[in-house]
Amino acid sequence: MLKFILYEDDKKYMESNSEIINKVMINHNFDYRIIKCSTFDDTLKKEILANGDDERIYILDIEAPKTSGLEIAAKIRERNWRDIIIFVTNYSKYKNDVFLSRLMVLDYVEKSFNYKDRFLETISVAISAVGKNDLLTYTLKHVVYRIPISNINYIEKATLGKKSYISTTSGEEYEMISTMNDLQEKLGNNFFRSHKSCLVNLNNIKSINYVENTITFLNGDTIDLLSVRCKKGLKKVCNK
Repeated sequence: MLKFILYEDDKKYMESNSEIINKVMINHNFDYRIIKCSTFDDTLKKEILANGDDERIYILDIEAPKTSGLEIAAKIRERNWRDIIIFVTNYSKYKNDVFLSRLMVLDYVEKSFNYKDRFLETISVAISAVGKNDLLTYTLKHVVYRIPISNINYIEKATLGKKSYISTTSGEEYEMISTMNDLQEKLGNNFFRSHKSCLVNLNNIKSINYVENTITFLNGDTIDLLSVRCKKGLKKVCNK
């Protein structure tokens, strides 16, 4: 899911920004949610600390009371560099502070003339930027899923039917319809076919037991989908 986190103490701008986001998202067929925070509350703290598969676009008011948008951005960057940050403000005087802070900010939008048009453009660019991240994107039952490839531990093909199951580092599981061959081509060299019905993310493997034919991942998950014919190839790629 794509989350828009609005950090804004002015109700007028909070509602205006929400309307613009909804307007832009009409043209995008995937799940999203708008989270509104007028203070640095538990909801905002939870989003910053979250380790799930969601993508986040933060829209931060710089002059918010008690905790500024710059402080919030610094806390976000302590956790990750993937989330997109957009600053909005009534003043141009903070621009140097923003770009000197090296917080990898997408844009600095002033609440002045033509604000709505500029904000709409920025949100459109942000959504495009999210789409260019390393994601596995697919559609199932008219819903578009966008899963960070680095968060995938393995993908297992169902015994019957065309479904596959994606297991992630956070423990969440997703369904999709695709062949193992298509997935292997799409995911690239960081994924290895450990079994005719399984692809594993080499970057997330913690250990391999070649006697018991098990693979353990960094988050503690273990699978027994290591076939005899794939052992040699797995040893080779893991020993490079």
